[in-house]
Amino acid sequence: MHVDPVRPTRLRETPSLQKTGLTMDRVRHAYGTRQVVHDLSLQIADGELLCLLGPSGCGKTTTLRIAAGLEEPAGGTVWIGDRTVAGPDVFIPPEQRGIGFLFQDYALFPHLTVLENVRFGMTHLPRAEGVANAMAALKRVGMDGYAGVYPHTLSGGQQQRVGLARALAPRPRLMLLDEPFSGLDKRLRDQVRDQTLHLLKDSGVSTLMVTHDPEEAMFMADTIALMRDGHLEQVGNPVELYCRPKTAFAARFFGEVNSLRASCRNGRVETPLGVFEAPDGLRDGVVEVLIRPEGLRLDAVQDGEEPAVLATVAESRMLGRSSLVHLRIDTGAGPLHLHSRMPGLFLPPPGEPLAVVPDRSQVFVFAADADL
Repeated sequence: MHVDPVRPTRLRETPSLQKTGLTMDRVRHAYGTRQVVHDLSLQIADGELLCLLGPSGCGKTTTLRIAAGLEEPAGGTVWIGDRTVAGPDVFIPPEQRGIGFLFQDYALFPHLTVLENVRFGMTHLPRAEGVANAMAALKRVGMDGYAGVYPHTLSGGQQQRVGLARALAPRPRLMLLDEPFSGLDKRLRDQVRDQTLHLLKDSGVSTLMVTHDPEEAMFMADTIALMRDGHLEQVGNPVELYCRPKTAFAARFFGEVNSLRASCRNGRVETPLGVFEAPDGLRDGVVEVLIRPEGLRLDAVQDGEEPAVLATVAESRMLGRSSLVHLRIDTGAGPLHLHSRMPGLFLPPPGEPLAVVPDRSQVFVFAADADL
């Protein structure tokens, strides 16, 4: 997969261009005068699951609808495999693209049984073959015992699995998922998305999934494409986006960060937490330093010890698998309030002094006006 979020690669229709599950080249779209997708280019390999991630209104659902054929792009080209499905003088409707859909509401027909819902997309096949394929799809999702019932008798998780079976039954080249787990409670959502991930991987289908939840994207995706205001902000695997964010926006989107203003001089950034190296190319001046709470390790202060960074506990809260500790560090410019996330049960009392040891791999430095 190759995407340049700043200057998208110009794809050309030549015999040497290898098309994959989905290819989008310089796609643009607008609603009236409002541009919602700006020259977006991406590729999804065969069998790859790519998550379009971003806040509401960033253009991710519009991008999925363009891939589906539910929106005609204002510019650019879309391929599914080696077939052009949208582009100059070309527009293939959704039903002819060989794609599967799974949306938020599952879109099951209430007047059809579970089996009839799954067979709906295969009416071109002889009835016996369509029924056999539908039953095989239902068995894969563990719903073959419900073939004769109607959707309203099923739980939300069961309806989601039926929707997935219906989408996979015709063996699509490309699968499109739009916030498919948002209607489920957390416990059921974790279970269903785990099942969905394994089913998609077992099927070998290329998948484009839209979500606003960074944890869900990291759980599901081989590749994450983070969108912002119609552009691709950063594209990479979950480790790259979480551990090596290219912008302050990307760093913040994947969870809470401690934010400090500091000065950069000759490649060195001095902060109350120590001195850090500035990334290559960063100019001298005011910078923003972002540190994830789990990047601040806390140690007890031994008698007579003078730690490099000393903090006082303000509050401690148990969050289940981790503990959140509110810290205060006294500086010449006034008190600095920070959060540290420690694994397991770690609840030091208010007022206790602790040594703070930053994990330099989780310290990110950006120009102070980078997100303006």
